[in-house]
Amino acid sequence: MTLGSGHSVYRWKGRVQSSSERQLIIKTTRRCLPRLERRLTREHPYELPELAVLNVTGGSSAYLEWVGSACAS
Repeated sequence: MTLGSGHSVYRWKGRVQSSSERQLIIKTTRRCLPRLERRLTREHPYELPELAVLNVTGGSSAYLEWVGSACAS
């Protein structure tokens, strides 16, 4: 899921930077996370792309099963 565009202000290599960005939400499993991180790092144009992992502590069991099966293939 891609969210709308936004504007980021951040410090990079000792300087304040500013740029337009889009945030992407990717749903995966803990087992598939290392492969996703490798690909994101390899394919993303940024030298250091943001990767923040949010642990799921609950939810619809049917949905969580679907995510697991979708990531298995």
